[in-house]
Amino acid sequence: RQSLDDLRGAIRTLQHGESKSFTDRLGQLLDVIRRTTDLDVNFVFDLVTDPLPIQQTVMLNAVKEFSTNSLKHGRSRTIDILLQEFDNAYHLTISDDGIGTDTIVFGFGLTTIRNRAESLGGTMRAESKRDDGFSLYIVLPAGIQTDDDTGRNVL
Repeated sequence: RQSLDDLRGAIRTLQHGESKSFTDRLGQLLDVIRRTTDLDVNFVFDLVTDPLPIQQTVMLNAVKEFSTNSLKHGRSRTIDILLQEFDNAYHLTISDDGIGTDTIVFGFGLTTIRNRAESLGGTMRAESKRDDGFSLYIVLPAGIQTDDDTGRNVL
């Protein structure tokens, strides 16, 4: 319980800081997770372009939510994060080695991530199996832009 509270507090502090690039911001988040929890976090990325700020926010929030859920529900020790850009899309895969479940419940956090991904023309899928961890797959189209006048997404 204490490490979960520490993680939430550190994330709130991180949100108010300024970072230059997406990979810097993600690296800072992963450092916070490593520092405030017992989770071993592995991260591999292969990006050609920087995601737009709204896409960055969706992906950062997904990592935060996943980490919190891994501690709270999954009793995980390790989280693996793979972020790639191919086929004109960003592909974020987050997996843990927790207890898993045969029935995935979309609470507020997972529902919010899915809705935000879909609002940007992307997808979010969750997979789990009892005793085999939990995985989240997010795909967001690269090159998406928001029309400042309407707020709608333009590809």
